Amino acid sequence: MLDTLAKLIFDLTAVLEDALIAHGVQTNRMDEVVSIPRAGLIVSAGVVLLEEDPTAKVVQLDVLVRSHRLVNKMLIESFAGVGPEESTAKKQAFGKFLRSSIHVLPAVLVDVKYGVDHIEWES
Repeated sequence: MLDTLAKLIFDLTAVLEDALIAHGVQTNRMDEVVSIPRAGLIVSAGVVLLEEDPTAKVVQLDVLVRSHRLVNKMLIESFAGVGPEESTAKKQAFGKFLRSSIHVLPAVLVDVKYGVDHIEWES
């Protein structure tokens, strides 16, 4: 996970793709988005600097998901990060994504097998 987070300084899309691949999802990168062709899924991410002062930076990471399973709607998951430097705040926000939605999104929008050991299903 540290190698993945270190890349945030350079390429957020690469970090997103690495995280999906680490969860067993086959991806294709297309410019600033990650495609999961077998599921008709497109995922992208962006970071907005929300607040900056001498002691802390606050960012918002937005992970955007488009899928035919969402009936032409876009899903946006947002995560806040705070740190003394913008890169630290980005790493914190992406870490929150890695501990939460990265497990749910592929399981719900690609295949339930990606939720094993991470998701509890109800019927």
